[in-house]
Amino acid sequence: MLLIIIICGNINLMAQWIYTDGPNGISEPYINSLLVSGEMVYAGTLEGIFLLENNKLGWSSINNGVTNNPQTQSKSVSSLTSNSNYIFSGFQYDGVYRRHIGDNEIFWEEVNNDIPYFPMAISSKNDTIFVGTLENGMYRSTDNGLSWFSINSGLKHTGYHSLLVTDSIIFAGTSGTIYRSLNNGSEWTKSDLGSSAKNYMVEALAISGNNIIAGASNTGSNIDSSLYLSTDNGLNWNSVSCSFEKSNITSLASYQNIVFAGTEIGVFISTDNGLNWKSVNEGLSDLYINSITCSNNFAYVATRGKVWYRPIEELIVSVNESLPTHYSLSQNYPNPFNPDTKIVFSIPKSDMVEIKVYDILGRELKTLFSEYKQAGKYKITFIANNLPSGVYIYKMNTNHYSEIKKMILLR
Repeated sequence: MLLIIIICGNINLMAQWIYTDGPNGISEPYINSLLVSGEMVYAGTLEGIFLLENNKLGWSSINNGVTNNPQTQSKSVSSLTSNSNYIFSGFQYDGVYRRHIGDNEIFWEEVNNDIPYFPMAISSKNDTIFVGTLENGMYRSTDNGLSWFSINSGLKHTGYHSLLVTDSIIFAGTSGTIYRSLNNGSEWTKSDLGSSAKNYMVEALAISGNNIIAGASNTGSNIDSSLYLSTDNGLNWNSVSCSFEKSNITSLASYQNIVFAGTEIGVFISTDNGLNWKSVNEGLSDLYINSITCSNNFAYVATRGKVWYRPIEELIVSVNESLPTHYSLSQNYPNPFNPDTKIVFSIPKSDMVEIKVYDILGRELKTLFSEYKQAGKYKITFIANNLPSGVYIYKMNTNHYSEIKKMILLR
């Protein structure tokens, strides 16, 4: 007997990601970060910062005030953030720069007093800016970057790749661990993802509803689970089973309780605070996603050297139309069959699904399917090469549903 699993879904060919025609002129096609501020879209690349205005075609380089590192000759940007007054950019080899949002001409000002190089993550809370560095822990500025202070009390790691700043808690992601601070970074407490994730780097953090979501990567090695979720403000974490759980996650973004995940196999969206996920890759020519951000009812993604955008409402409609509303087990087709037939089943939410074949006397012959699956519609093929003609029974069991149907094998 042979089992083939095919994922089915409804695709609207007219609804897809739109290419912004750039950024152009980049010899190293890698975009590390995206930021939307007002009508401006900023892309942080290995060769500096590029700007797209009002979703118009055509990007421009905006690196006035930024000098190449004398040793590396690099303008590599690792992260971007903003508050009401400034755009902040983290240059991997040159520290932190800022640009006043009200300036007519775009000019970057270096604000590196008391902070080492290699800022990997930047996030803001009003006039307070937080920076996670590659080798020197965490830093905070309460005056828009003019002065910086080390805030490493309680931290046992030195490198931080992701930050999430909420109204009451700050989260910092590092290797297999997420640290929490309830007092603006003055003190940190440790929360491990689990022993299996001790070597995974937490590359992204997001909040949706009451859930905190973490995305991990394990570059160069297999990963058992890349998505983690906490329902108690980061005290405890559980891995989330999903279709991309063994793929590296590069970025997360949330928008009004909708969560986007950027992975090495495309973009995924959750409309239930990170519990169930659906791929939304229509129109993308490259599925390796480096960065995701959301603003003004649009989602933006960066692939290798390209930036795309799409209306969020369109994405929600696409997901809702494609997800089943109830459990079902369809009649196999063709029926009668010889020697193969197809069986379709649907589940409206994540669940453990098991499908078995029995003879007419109820004796179990074969387990066709036994997996934890996300909400969706699935098709399997049953090939009965070694069975005689007759009536057979196939049964679907989940944690919430059970159904039995008959099929006829006719040699």
